[in-house]
Formats: sequence, C-alpha cells, structure tokens
Amino acid sequence: HGVNIVHVSSYQFPGTSEIRIPIHIFNPWRFLNTFSEISRLAYNSRFVRNTLKIAAKTKPDIIYQRYNILNYSGVTLARHLKIPFILEIHSFATWTRQHWSRTKGRFLRSIHNVEMLNLKAADLLIVVSEPLRKDLINLGIDEKKILVNPIGVDPQKFNPEVEAELRTQGLKRQLKIGSDKVIVGFAGSFGPWHGIPELTEAIYEILSKHLCSNACFLLIGDGQYRADTEKKLRNYENVIFTGQVPYTEIQYYLAFCNILVVPNNPPMHGKEFFGSPTKMFEYMAMGKAIVASNLGQIGLVLENSKTAILVEPGNIRELINGILMLVKDGNLRENLGKNARKKVIAEHTWKENTKRVMEAVQRL
Repeated sequence: HGVNIVHVSSYQFPGTSEIRIPIHIFNPWRFLNTFSEISRLAYNSRFVRNTLKIAAKTKPDIIYQRYNILNYSGVTLARHLKIPFILEIHSFATWTRQHWSRTKGRFLRSIHNVEMLNLKAADLLIVVSEPLRKDLINLGIDEKKILVNPIGVDPQKFNPEVEAELRTQGLKRQLKIGSDKVIVGFAGSFGPWHGIPELTEAIYEILSKHLCSNACFLLIGDGQYRADTEKKLRNYENVIFTGQVPYTEIQYYLAFCNILVVPNNPPMHGKEFFGSPTKMFEYMAMGKAIVASNLGQIGLVLENSKTAILVEPGNIRELINGILMLVKDGNLRENLGKNARKKVIAEHTWKENTKRVMEAVQRL
C-alpha cells in the first residue's frame, strides 16, 4: 500500500504541500471554539466519519496517531476497521492539565478517561523517552507493547553547509552581528522548564562582569519569560531577540551560531524530565558546539566533552563556565560539533526513527 495521511488540523503546516502523499484536512466546527474541550470531543465524530470514507478506498493496514488531549478518534477507527492501533505519546494530557494549564480542574475526569482508553486500546505505544515508558508501566500498561523512540531530525535541512548559503549570510548582516563575535544561540520556547531564567542570569553575569568581550547572544523564540528576559538584558547590545521564527527558516539562524545551548530544567512538582528536545537533535545535526543540562534524555544522548559540555540543571555557575569555555576554545567547538553531527546521523535521523517504528509494527 501507499502511505495515506489524514492530517488532524485546520492549518496547513509549512512544507506539507511538498510531500508526495495525500493529506486530508478536516476543519473543526468554528461555533464550538469557545470551549476547546467541547470542540475537541465533538471533533472526534466528525474526524472518524470523514476518515472512514477515505479508509473505504485506501484500505489502511494500521492507524498511527500522535496523542493529544481528548482525542479518541484513533481508537474508534481501529475498532471499526479491525486493524492495529499505534499511539505516539510525548506527554500525558492528565498530568499536563493538572500542572501546566490555567484551567487545571476543568474536564479533568474526561481527560483522564479518554487518555486511559487510548493507552489500554493501543496495540503499540511509542514514547519519546524512558521516563514516559516508566510512567506507562506504573499505570499498568504491559511493557512489551512499549517502544522508546526519541525525536528525530532531518539532516538535509539541518546541516553545516547551510552556513554558506546566501540566506544565512543575509540574516547575519541584517542582525548586524560583527565577524569578530562568537555567537551563542538559543532556539525554543521561553518557558520555565526550558531554563530561560537561568540562561538570562548567565548572560547577565557574563556581560555585566565583562567576563568576555567577544560573545554575542542570539535568543530565538517567544513565550512566558521573554518580556522578563528582555527587561533584564535590554542595556546590552550583544543580546539579540529575534522573536518567533518560521520553522522553515530556523536552520539559517542556527547556521551562523558558534555555540548552542539546551539549558532545560526538570518539570515542576518533582516530575522526572520526560522530554525529547527537538532542538537538541537539530543543534547536533548542524554540527554546532552544545552546552546542555545533564538531564534525562539530554544526558543520555549527549556525552560530556565528546559531543557537548554537560552542566548541572539549574546551576548558573556551571552554565556560565560551559559557555565561556567554548567561547574561548575554537578547536573544542569544532570537535564537539563534528562528533555531535556524526552521532545524530548514525542514530537519530527521522529515517532511523521510522525504521524503529516499522520494525516494531511488523512484530505485532
């Protein structure tokens, strides 16, 4: 069979128009958007009804779904079609609603029930990290149907050769970054678990105490702590905020950075870090020197002094020392970057990610 994707969104993501496979977009009912939980629940029936029409023609072999809150369409489709149901999980909706949402208690029982329905019904559960596997086992899920499969990266999109492209050089001139600067970059959400408060303090100390004169900090993205970070660092010309950048452009910004940081913190409430940071794999594929928190999967994928400089999560002094070490040592930057690219090509491309999934599916 060919590959048939049903895209659950009212938005056409950049790049999907270039994929040579059918993509079907089913728009949600606009009149239900006031209450997102009601809209999500109602959308299941619309999605299932439309997808069954496609399935009647395409005869799918499996249903593969990335789980999101209150979505039980994959379970329903798999039961209708009597085919295996594969569920990919990046986080648990019940936990994130309780701890990261402003509407903590709203629809919590329904969220939990739908989540458990999915977990129990899935023939194969694909999680992006080992802590998520442990969480599933603690919920009573058979470990034999769990596959740990970290996030992947496209090594053609993210590669060192992008630095030589005209788009990259044009952006660097546009941002008025001098050729004498060593550029330290961050790309991602300005949220607490991404270590933005600690990174802000590290940058402030490096610049306010004149610990090095040739470092320039490029902060790419937006989020909760951006305003606080800008306020703290507004008097320093060696700090540049780009705001949110289209994903189709991100590789050009990363390309002219010399050092990239992954300063993540553990989640709040004593939860073990369960993420598989996309930016870490993209940094590695770009062949850049990395300073990263020795935390969860980050510390498992990266090796200190070989593919990155690892620091204690939340330790501002170690973060500063790691950045300064790489600012001052160009040879170390080059070696770390080459080793990181080599490792990500061997183990963490989307091709390798898909290969692991297909091998697990064939064992069903």
